[in-house]
Amino acid sequence: MKACYSLIAAIMLIIAGSTNSSTGRGAAQAPGEMTISTVAGGGFSSNIPVKQAPMVQPTSVVFDPAGRGFYVIDEVNGTSLLRFVNTTANPVTLAGTTVLPQEINLIAGGGVQFSDNVPPRDSDLAQITGMAISSSGNLVYLAIPAFSSIRVINVGTQAETVLGKTIAPGTINTVFMPDFFDFRGLVLHPITNDLYFIAGRVIYRIDGSSNISPFAGGGNPPNNGNGDGGPATSAKIISPMGMAFDRSNNLLIAEGGDIRNFPGSVRLVNTKNDIFTVASDLDFPTGIAVSPSGDIFVAAGNGQQIVQVTPGGGKITVAGNPSGRVCDLFQNPTCGDGGLATDAYLSIPDSTANTTVILAARAEGIYIPDYRYKRVRFVNLTTGNVRVLDTDIQSRRIKTIVGNGLASPYDEAQATSADLFVPTGIATDFLGNLFITDTGNNRLRYVNRTSSPITLFVTTPYAQTVQPGQIVTLNKNNSDPQTDDRITTAFFLAPQGLFYTSRGLFIVDSQAGALIKIPPTVASGRRSGVIRFLNLSNTDVVLFPNNPEAKVVVPPGQIKDIAGVRPPNNPQTLGDGQPANKVAFFPTDVTVDQTGNIFIADQGNNRIRRIDASTGLVSTYFGDGTTTVLNGATGMVFDGTGRLHIADTRNNRILRQNEAGSPTFSVIADASKGVNRPRDVAVDGSGRVYLTNAVSNQILEIIAPNNVIGTVNIAAGNGNSGLSGDDGPAPLARLNLPNPGSAINDIQVSANILTLSNGDLMFADTNNNRIRMLKRKNSTPPVDSVSAASFLGTEIAVESIVAAFGVDLATSMETANTRPLPTTLGGTTLKITDSFGFERLSPLFFVSGNQINFQVPSGTLPGPALMTVRSSNGTISTGNLNIVSVAPGLFTADASGQGVAAAYVLRVKNDGSQITEDVAQFNQALQKFDPIPIDLGPASDQLFLVLYGTGMRFRNSLATVAAQIGGTNSEVLYVGQTEGYVGLDQANLRIPRSLAGRGLVNVVMNIDGKLTNVTTVNIK
Repeated sequence: MKACYSLIAAIMLIIAGSTNSSTGRGAAQAPGEMTISTVAGGGFSSNIPVKQAPMVQPTSVVFDPAGRGFYVIDEVNGTSLLRFVNTTANPVTLAGTTVLPQEINLIAGGGVQFSDNVPPRDSDLAQITGMAISSSGNLVYLAIPAFSSIRVINVGTQAETVLGKTIAPGTINTVFMPDFFDFRGLVLHPITNDLYFIAGRVIYRIDGSSNISPFAGGGNPPNNGNGDGGPATSAKIISPMGMAFDRSNNLLIAEGGDIRNFPGSVRLVNTKNDIFTVASDLDFPTGIAVSPSGDIFVAAGNGQQIVQVTPGGGKITVAGNPSGRVCDLFQNPTCGDGGLATDAYLSIPDSTANTTVILAARAEGIYIPDYRYKRVRFVNLTTGNVRVLDTDIQSRRIKTIVGNGLASPYDEAQATSADLFVPTGIATDFLGNLFITDTGNNRLRYVNRTSSPITLFVTTPYAQTVQPGQIVTLNKNNSDPQTDDRITTAFFLAPQGLFYTSRGLFIVDSQAGALIKIPPTVASGRRSGVIRFLNLSNTDVVLFPNNPEAKVVVPPGQIKDIAGVRPPNNPQTLGDGQPANKVAFFPTDVTVDQTGNIFIADQGNNRIRRIDASTGLVSTYFGDGTTTVLNGATGMVFDGTGRLHIADTRNNRILRQNEAGSPTFSVIADASKGVNRPRDVAVDGSGRVYLTNAVSNQILEIIAPNNVIGTVNIAAGNGNSGLSGDDGPAPLARLNLPNPGSAINDIQVSANILTLSNGDLMFADTNNNRIRMLKRKNSTPPVDSVSAASFLGTEIAVESIVAAFGVDLATSMETANTRPLPTTLGGTTLKITDSFGFERLSPLFFVSGNQINFQVPSGTLPGPALMTVRSSNGTISTGNLNIVSVAPGLFTADASGQGVAAAYVLRVKNDGSQITEDVAQFNQALQKFDPIPIDLGPASDQLFLVLYGTGMRFRNSLATVAAQIGGTNSEVLYVGQTEGYVGLDQANLRIPRSLAGRGLVNVVMNIDGKLTNVTTVNIK
């Protein structure tokens, strides 16, 4: 059914803003009152300035063909992370992750999933042995032999098809599964896009139809030859390690060779599939690269050098000294950084490492992933100075451009660069400095969050100065012999909850206690924990001074047990009435009341225990040991009035003391309000209660002024586990909170949350290995969005056309006049962050100070989303969207969403001829659109009403679409995209002849159970 192009042009003109379509709607409610950010941890998956970034074993540097920067493959604890360095002056978004200028961030890896169609940061990449990028820069190919797969990440904004498989934006998918135990060295043919990889001694090719065939190697030439001059498939190739295409589309192969008969070489397969050697006698090349000018560079693994191969097969060393030795970081900590490249020591995987290196050769020099030096280095091959990522490099010299060179846990680096592993406990001092129990690493960490250096344990020989923003490990020498109880050599076993006082820090060392067997003859038991105290003051601290059996004196800078038992003790009773050092606890959290009494969440005994500040004697404060009263409580806190709040974890509820000191507690939130495995609880100065809700991966807020169940709101987390949302509204973020099993021997954990004096919150995002902050934000100008067709509804459809209203959205009025639509118009951008944290820039039709017309980007995932508008003067406005697949709206002639439809009639005559007829005309006198009566004509005429709208294209099927004209059912022939027009959809309806003479009638559609706005036509 042909389109009416003049009508479409008018509609698109309206969308482009040349017609005023404002409806006078009020602004939407401002987004959630908190933003979320990371304050410590997540060093591999946060934006970090390149020189401050931790690296472990970088193996590859691959440039983005779109010119946005380069990827780095970093091997971390035996698994690969795909990271990206933004070399531009603007933020870059890849696969939903935004990388700030001159910074590095994680694009893929670090997760536990291997299924398709998942965010790449949720995926386990095992070990990447090869990588290639499409010419557009939108597709990243990865060789992952551990999973027998070649996987592709779509880092772009549109769906792409690879080897017959459609890959949605921001997802990773397997596109081919080679039937080999090991393979490496992925490359794409520059013209055909055929895929090449190495398996054993053979190079294989995968064509566009997923056919695989040998391309080179696997032969056995006579006379112990290598097959040079003959067909590539008859050649012998020994230990091929890497590949690259030259400028003539010949395939270059880095052949490791063997030390006896076939030394390392560079082989070339020409476009006729003949093979030749272009350079020989190389010290086991493990990587190869070709510069834009055609120069060939080889990483000689056994020679620890970068070698340039000349056109005649000559070899010129461009980096690495002649010694052939790997850099020894103890004897030479800089490895020659800043000096001549040919004097430097490198760390390139050699023949024993079985690791392929990917170099990046650019016009200005070579980018080297310096494997064990934990950095990316650059060699300037020009005759002048070169500036790379804010680092100046002189001619023929080598310098680090990415990586801080520090070893895990990255002490004395910025806190967001730190390596945390399952942190559970946090506390802040009076200045806001942060203590963290790095539970999985058995470390106690400290972050200086002030603007001045801070010296800890100043009166001790092990005083430590911490610079602003940096993180350190307080028990950094925990493997050294313990000469006393100094914190530097303290050993923890699963430390958890923390509580800070002016004298020091109370620490739950949850698995450091004795194994409790009741009776002692049973085969198995439960590991208990101890409560320890770290003296942060400059004088001795005495605990439980009035009981010699319990008394503990802790010197400055030292840590001592104050409660719990160590092996071989095995107490057989609960221990109430006993000194704290004779009682077994199964603790996760600790707090202190206003008089100094210590309270323990003794989750293994289903009790809250109290230790008297004076005598050190233990009593049960709440709970009787039965699960009905208290069931595995893992967190607790006192509010400002002295009332205790308890996270009753396995009973899925929050308890609050009716009044300070009262034995009676009330439930203020439970499972009926969404509470599910709460791990800890905090109370702010106004009495609002916050909890870490493990099963839903959310921070919940409870408002309960009375001792009854209160109102529960979502403060952070969209209910999906994972990591996203930093620097955006907290309710849209993804969190990953701990929820261990419930068997008796499963180690239970807290996930501490605390309130700061200014009302902000901090919590342990445990399974994301970071500490995050919820900050109450100053209100930003809100943006209200509606369908540009109907100007109705609370839902917005993917790829639909939307009108957004606000203030200061742009500094000028601009209309897009190019296709594809720009994502920056008049200096204004509009970004949508979807429910999975993926960020996409929206195509813009029109911008002005109070209105923007845009399209929801393709690939935006359903669910709550954030819209962020940034104008050219830096003004930021935000609004919430509810993204769905279908939210139908019909355009009207006057662009109000009401009145005469923006439509036309298609009349099909008996002879097959077709005539288009308008349904509206503009009344100049009244300045409005009037309907044109539709004459149904002779019975032999068939008439079809063609409506234009948006938000309809992803309907399930025509069977789920219904339409009525004047209350009479109308046959629906088509509902879908209008070809060639951004965001515009259409619906083709048969006009029932029974409507003759009805006059003005309503037109309405029901698409997937959702009604459109009502429009009108006139039937003569």
